[in-house]
Amino acid sequence: MISAKLMVEAIETNKPRLVIGKDAKTMDFLSRLNPLYAAKLIYKQMGSLLK
Repeated sequence: MISAKLMVEAIETNKPRLVIGKDAKTMDFLSRLNPLYAAKLIYKQMGSLLK
């Protein structure tokens, strides 16, 4: 319920980005700092699902 409220507020205030949760904040930071590393990390973690 809190996430939905945050999403509505972000839409109403025209926020270009909204991250909810510790893991999302970490990945957002990593993807801004080093996009290639973040993509490789995601691929490594999700690799078993992609096969």
